[in-house]
Amino acid sequence: MNNDQTQNQKDIVNDMLDMIESSQLHQTWRERREARWSRMYRARREYTWREGFTFTNWLEQKYGIQPILDRDGNITADYNIVDEKKYSFYLLKFS
Repeated sequence: MNNDQTQNQKDIVNDMLDMIESSQLHQTWRERREARWSRMYRARREYTWREGFTFTNWLEQKYGIQPILDRDGNITADYNIVDEKKYSFYLLKFS
């Protein structure tokens, strides 16, 4: 694959991410929150439990997301992005 093809693919991905983000700008807070939970739910269906590999660890390894937990250890609607490339794939796959 040459540099022109690679740059073209990056441009396409960036354009898609811009479209997703611009559509989210017009959403209310509740709609954005619901969309986050919906993506998280769909990712959870993909997860299969493995010894010592929790859902939160799996999300971080596979999709670059570090969920924020409440004081009881439950996942909240917020998360930190630890890997932009993986997170971009997460948005494209589950949006």
